Amino acid sequence: MKTTDIFLLATVITLFTTVNLQAQDYQEFAVIRDLSTSQKIEEDNFQPSTIMAKTIGRLDLKNNGKGYGFYSSCIGQDAYPKVNKVILAETNYWITPKNKRKAAVELAKVNLTNNLGALSEQELSYEYSSLYRGIIHTISHMDKKCKKTVYIYTDGIESYIVDFYGVMDWNDQYKDIKERLLADIVVPEVTNLEIVFICSGKDEKTVQATRFWIRFFNEFKIKASVRAAV
Repeated sequence: MKTTDIFLLATVITLFTTVNLQAQDYQEFAVIRDLSTSQKIEEDNFQPSTIMAKTIGRLDLKNNGKGYGFYSSCIGQDAYPKVNKVILAETNYWITPKNKRKAAVELAKVNLTNNLGALSEQELSYEYSSLYRGIIHTISHMDKKCKKTVYIYTDGIESYIVDFYGVMDWNDQYKDIKERLLADIVVPEVTNLEIVFICSGKDEKTVQATRFWIRFFNEFKIKASVRAAV
């Protein structure tokens, strides 16, 4: 075999391997919106266009076969909310025509826009918040191993399993609250999961509640943090 042929073969193999590795880099997102009336203090700034720009907008979906999963749900009327799902399946870069990959990307984007748009139109009208069940229920729909980021628009207040408004000492009552939550529903075994609570922290109760959740989820090796925006 000529040196030129060997070089060309090596280049093709390298490109094929690189693209395939990229295609395996599938990841998932979820957005949960708390519809309890206490969220009005937070001035819930739920904007679908911003959410999409900061999530799938940062993925390279044109040049390879990477896909994504996007889940959305709300905390409010049902203890176990309906979870809407949009999946952009991974495709083989070498086999799937470019026009088909592009069409799949656009269709997923339209479906996601519709799901988030409908969620943004929901009113903050529920007096209680089954926040914990909603979080765990949504996470349970997601892939157990791939990279996952869950954004939760909430003031952090749980008022169904445990009444956070009645907590007087968060440190002294931590163990009891944790046990009551886990007695209701356990945290699933997942890896590569990050939970981000989106809130302004204007209210002291919100600050204390989100600190509780960060401590709670960290104990299950789940990264958790608080931000003012996605």
